[in-house]
Amino acid sequence: MRVCLDPGHGGRDMGASAVGDRYEKESNLRCALLLRTRLEEMGVAVLLTRSDDRDLGLAERAELANSWLADVFISLHADWAPNSAAQGHHAIHSVFSSPAQGSNRLARFLVDYLTEMTGRDPWPRGDRGVWSRWNSVGDADYYGVIRMTQMPAVILERGFLSNAEDADLLFDDSFLQMQAEAITAAVSAYFGIPKVTPIVGQPELSAAEAVRWARGNGAHERFTDVADEYWLLGTRIGIRPEIAYAQSARETGFGHYGGIVRPEQNNWAGIKTADPTGDRPEDHQSFDTPGEGIRAHYNHLAAYAGVEPLGEPHPRYHLVMSLPWAGMIGHVEEMGGRWTPDPDYGRDIVRRYIQPLMATAVPDDDDDMVSRETYEACRKRVEELQERFRTIREIAEDSDW
Repeated sequence: MRVCLDPGHGGRDMGASAVGDRYEKESNLRCALLLRTRLEEMGVAVLLTRSDDRDLGLAERAELANSWLADVFISLHADWAPNSAAQGHHAIHSVFSSPAQGSNRLARFLVDYLTEMTGRDPWPRGDRGVWSRWNSVGDADYYGVIRMTQMPAVILERGFLSNAEDADLLFDDSFLQMQAEAITAAVSAYFGIPKVTPIVGQPELSAAEAVRWARGNGAHERFTDVADEYWLLGTRIGIRPEIAYAQSARETGFGHYGGIVRPEQNNWAGIKTADPTGDRPEDHQSFDTPGEGIRAHYNHLAAYAGVEPLGEPHPRYHLVMSLPWAGMIGHVEEMGGRWTPDPDYGRDIVRRYIQPLMATAVPDDDDDMVSRETYEACRKRVEELQERFRTIREIAEDSDW
């Protein structure tokens, strides 16, 4: 899988401009560099037509892709319009490509994933932001990089620099990372790469970063209040807290609940009882405290992934352990059809919750570093106290007290 990324413009060719001496060429390159990293992590070979600020002609860009035998060509741009109200991403494909083929298909994946993962609507041109253009004669593509490349090629306009809101986002590191994640997901879907998101592992984000993501999605305070407990127990059991917290966001509506399970049940993952007779609140497990519910959530995941549980598991855990696939579900994508009957359940969590969570910006400031150090110190102290408590309990059980 060989992807040629083409950061549009460069050198003396500034591209479109925005307020504050900001130019399209810079945003295009910043997005391309982030995107290259994500694609290479996924095992895709990447060629950049430019990795610095230099001039390149259209024919030169196309020839680089052709001689490298790229499988697809994605030219990254930002649009400009006389009407400052115009905003949103859109993608241009070859006039010779049908919706189920080549560049048309790739363009649809790009627009769909950008819409879903950034939460921003496409520019309403063509078919929901996917369109093409003939040349003046009507016998070829209008755009040179699409016309001259020998593989499926798409021009991706990531927003409008003539729109103040779009312009600010297109120079925001957090938003550019989010766009890179969305484009990576689109390329993955186009090539049919089975995305594998491991359940077991150590956290890659802090609880504070997860809370920032949750609040950005309108989370209830009860959901942000339990983030530290998710990270503490996840680290202890060896399951990635990002996975459990993102799943809980889906199951509880970011702590608002509103479905069959009630907040007072402290059930963060929709876990049913061992012998439900329907889909009522009483058919779902209740826990005495939020922490007990979180421990049960991790133990339920442990039964899927083959991890030792924390303490005495809840009744449903033993039912899962009796199933032939128990302990063999190592990736979130494999949870579909098991955690729920929906075969797309795991992929939906990855697409709508885990990927946006992992794309959350990580501010590198002193306050954030202090909070991480404090968190680690508290975590270690809690583990020491828990170990002392277990020792005291064992002594008490062996005595005549």
